Amino acid sequence: MKKIGILFGMEETFPPAFVERVNSKKEKDIVAEYVQIDKVIRSVLVMQ
Repeated sequence: MKKIGILFGMEETFPPAFVERVNSKKEKDIVAEYVQIDKVIRSVLVMQ
């Protein structure tokens, strides 16, 4: 499965609309979701 990860800051309109649109197309093996960052250690991202 291919995932499109969306990482965003204070923007509140485009990211949810993009994720909703990608997922509404129900393309085989493609989904969009928000990236969740667990913590940052010495400027290195640790992703869940």
